[in-house]
Amino acid sequence: MRLSEASISSPATRVSLNQVIDCCSYAAERSHDPHFAYRTGLRFHVSAYGMYGFAMLSSIDYRRTLEFAVKYHQLATPLVTMGFKENDGCGIWLLNPLSYARIDARLYKFIVEMQFGIMLSLHRDFMGSSFFAREFQVTYSSSSDASKYAAFFGAPVLFGQSANSLLFDSGWLDGTPRLGNQITHSTVVSLCDAQIEEFQFRRGLVGEVRKILVKNLMRPTRFQDVAQNLNMSERTLRRKLRGENSSFRQVVDELRRDTA
Repeated sequence: MRLSEASISSPATRVSLNQVIDCCSYAAERSHDPHFAYRTGLRFHVSAYGMYGFAMLSSIDYRRTLEFAVKYHQLATPLVTMGFKENDGCGIWLLNPLSYARIDARLYKFIVEMQFGIMLSLHRDFMGSSFFAREFQVTYSSSSDASKYAAFFGAPVLFGQSANSLLFDSGWLDGTPRLGNQITHSTVVSLCDAQIEEFQFRRGLVGEVRKILVKNLMRPTRFQDVAQNLNMSERTLRRKLRGENSSFRQVVDELRRDTA
């Protein structure tokens, strides 16, 4: 589904996971710049993330900021799972692209490096422009231009590691946020809670349809059978799937690709 510029600018627009993957895949295929993903990530700023970004800016404690970022990351980073920990004076971001049939090796690398750029840019937005990473670690093997990575990323890049990680000195977390306000933060977090509920609801219906189809892989499952199984009319199911930027045909096609 193509989106117009007006649709992209509208807060009412909901973008599906497939549309995000389409966009990243197109960029990965068309770009001749080996570091295009990282450069793109650096152009993201906290103001691009709506209530999620505002909640990070208004947090009164950096460690709580990162706890929030992990807990609500589905609002901002739908293509990856994220985690954060501290170890031996080092803050460590962990990220892993979703195990999705359409995410091949090239797209996996693109997503990881774009996310590294985004993380670095957001940290500089709320911690200051002097923030820097100590080290990057990636699970994939080095490429022909591996020697250029350290210079371009501004820190050592280790390939073939057990996880994709961004490491930085945990001393950065001891600072005091310049724009923190507890009342504002609490208010915005409540709005993020509502967005998460909406996200999980939309994700849940497509997931339920998919589960029914998976249980009946050996025989065709009709749309009306799925609607009956979910105790709703065909019209209601069609409308709710449309509200999630999906359709029965799209779910069926995705399942066929994933099980091929």
